[in-house]
Amino acid sequence: MKPAGPQKRTVEPSTGGTWQYRGTVRGLNAADGAEKWNYDLGSQIYASGYLSGPAISDGLVHVTSMESSSGTNPQWVFDLATGAFKQQMHFASQWSTFNQPVASAGSVYMSAGYYGNVVYGFDALSGAKRWETFGSYGVWAGESPAVDDNYVYYYSGRALDVIDRGTGVLVRSVADSGYQQQSYDWFSAPVLGSGGKVFLYSANRTFYTASQLIALDLNTETTSWRSIAAFSRRRRRMFSTSTTASSTSSPMGGTA
Repeated sequence: MKPAGPQKRTVEPSTGGTWQYRGTVRGLNAADGAEKWNYDLGSQIYASGYLSGPAISDGLVHVTSMESSSGTNPQWVFDLATGAFKQQMHFASQWSTFNQPVASAGSVYMSAGYYGNVVYGFDALSGAKRWETFGSYGVWAGESPAVDDNYVYYYSGRALDVIDRGTGVLVRSVADSGYQQQSYDWFSAPVLGSGGKVFLYSANRTFYTASQLIALDLNTETTSWRSIAAFSRRRRRMFSTSTTASSTSSPMGGTA
């Protein structure tokens, strides 16, 4: 591992190979792109598809990867300034692809599960798993949840699930009334807006699937509107200008 440089930096995952290969997390100086540190994640399964992008919060870097089809895959935590290994939490997965985890206030949230449709909440400082919760329907992989001060928001296919951030209890599910299954995955993230609105793609979707956009109203638990046009990640992204700090890093396209 290389020593750290200036505090201002970006972080990117680095992958290689086609089946078993070694994954690397690299810290770059944001001013000039020079590499300041790197960390070898070791052998990964097809990591070009199964290694997430990084999330950064409170001076920590969070990366999700899959070493094997098992219940002990690693959720990594590194020091942003030095690249030093801090923690490794574990979750279940088999052949899942990962969007970025969502980190905020010493916690990190991600979705996976051996058969998909599981949301995990971890303590990033102690490495403890606080909870794991099944979604109300089923998404295999590819999703980042959204987070505010009280809840974690997870699209489970037929509904947006609202999960208590502290306990992991599924508080309620707001139905997607126009749901039509197109795949097993959902390569996206909910976007939290003002006035109780949540914006998201409707139905399961692959990386390039064109899907309608909907606005769900958490106050009335109804669909406020549904786009006539279908949108895909390749062509457009949607952002909310009034999200919380923890969710602004999760645009609908899935990369910050």
